[in-house]
Amino acid sequence: MRSPEREHSELLLSPWRVDASGRESVPVHTDMPFTLERYADGGTGERVLFVPPIINHPWILDLRPEVSVVQRFCQAGFDVYMARWGCDSRKDIGFHDIVAYLRAVSQRIGRASVFGYCTGGIISLLFTALHPRWVNSLTLLATPVDFSMSDIRILWGRWFDVRRLRRWFKNVPGEVINTIGVGLLYYHLPGFLSHHAFVQEITSPEAAVDYWRRLRWVSDAPRIPGKAYEEFIEGCYRGNLLVHNAMRIDGRCVDLSRIDVPILNIMAEYDHIVPTASVTALGSAVASSRYEEIIFPSSHVGLSVSRSAHERLWPRVTQWIAENAPRDRLGRQNATARKAG
Repeated sequence: MRSPEREHSELLLSPWRVDASGRESVPVHTDMPFTLERYADGGTGERVLFVPPIINHPWILDLRPEVSVVQRFCQAGFDVYMARWGCDSRKDIGFHDIVAYLRAVSQRIGRASVFGYCTGGIISLLFTALHPRWVNSLTLLATPVDFSMSDIRILWGRWFDVRRLRRWFKNVPGEVINTIGVGLLYYHLPGFLSHHAFVQEITSPEAAVDYWRRLRWVSDAPRIPGKAYEEFIEGCYRGNLLVHNAMRIDGRCVDLSRIDVPILNIMAEYDHIVPTASVTALGSAVASSRYEEIIFPSSHVGLSVSRSAHERLWPRVTQWIAENAPRDRLGRQNATARKAG
């Protein structure tokens, strides 16, 4: 029986709780400060590997059970994994290291449908282009690809002196990047407020319930692997290398036209971070014959945690992934992986 003190403590802390789903660590033998987790509520269906952003914790995908993207996938019967990033004061971690880790993960768990969110989506594209044999399908959420437009959401990255910041900090303080994000939100807010769907989202009872959880997610900004973030700013915002197949990882060219797996590209209509045109440019860059887009009337964060997204968007996404999973399950390694894990 719980003590009154414990019940009182849980009541006070409940509005701050995140990472709603039970999970277990899966050992992946590398020297990277990363971890792989498997969700206990998952099923034995298609294996899904979540690749979260390097800029924020992946909590936003599992905020609480009622608005948890992870739970939607578990309830749909998928075998769900999440990569989690970290920093090392002794090692300068770049995109090469992150892609190499995903390859080690794939060798550990087998082929999967890959799900990338924002910068995690860019990492997913790098991985899929370089190691296509490990990817059954690719789902991207709010993932910028083309950085050529004269839009404040792109221009800030061209002006941002990441190399000077890196002279002060080996790994980038997440608070700096979150401050930029807040500024972009307030810049776009007057325009977004003219749209009923956006106003309805931010004034909904669910938004009020999750206010403290969202605040914690924004406030608890992790250190960002410095070399990877510099490669992101210099290679994407300044060089626009990704969409032109000119980005190189460990000497290898990242050619998006090599990607021919099924792709579902999801974006928010009211995104203060990523312009829609930057996301849709992917369609003409890849070779996939099964490429689909969803432009959903939501915000960058609302894609993950709004009630409307969980009612109307995520059932479509999970159905799409199930429909595009290999019919023969390519070796049916799920049972083996569960025994090995």
